[in-house]
Amino acid sequence: MPIMFGRTIKRPPWRQCKVGSRDDLQVGQALNNKVMELQEQDFNFTIDTAFTKEIRVERLPKGFKMPTIEQYGGTIDPEAHLESFKFVMLFRGASRRHHVPSIPLYLEGLAKSTEWFECLKPRSVSSFVQLGRAFIANFMSSRVDRKIMANLLAIRQRSNETLRAFLTRLNSEALKVWDLDPIVKFQALRSGIRDVELKKSMIMDEPADMHNLFSRCEKHINLVEVLAAKQEKEREPEKKN
Repeated sequence: MPIMFGRTIKRPPWRQCKVGSRDDLQVGQALNNKVMELQEQDFNFTIDTAFTKEIRVERLPKGFKMPTIEQYGGTIDPEAHLESFKFVMLFRGASRRHHVPSIPLYLEGLAKSTEWFECLKPRSVSSFVQLGRAFIANFMSSRVDRKIMANLLAIRQRSNETLRAFLTRLNSEALKVWDLDPIVKFQALRSGIRDVELKKSMIMDEPADMHNLFSRCEKHINLVEVLAAKQEKEREPEKKN
């Protein structure tokens, strides 16, 4: 009997056969059969079994180097991470099929746990969209609350808020709206501002595009600030008197 750390242990029955013996071969075959049996059941034996054969045999382009992407730890918006991941991979020349097995490489901490993979049925993932949905569903608690276009249209410039501050706030909120139509952003700006002269200018001479719109706003802001500074300077002698 083998001795380990001063203790006597018994070999399990399946280890008592000699290497290369018929019994050993039979045990090996039985283990292989068990693995195949487990893979046929409705749960993952390994992460790899969640992918279809087409995904597993897909090879990266020759000379392809995995890009440097920020690791996902489960605390930031999963959609934002996937969008960044997808953009970089496509830029490097990888197809969408190459994205699928690469996602686990960019996980860290609790997100690196395979538990959410184990919920996927064997050979159920054949596309980036399918794995992306499972990924987002698992990390839903970290998802940033997305705004809709109606939220943007409801924004109004506050009475004590400068036009510059209002534009900054509007742009910040616009970033939270998915697939924002530029026309909606224009309408939100025009309806939200309090300056009558600027609003009249937009109605009488509608800007050709967003660049033209914000360029006009910037000129108007500069004009307002110059006039305000001039008025303040003119009031200084009155204060001294």
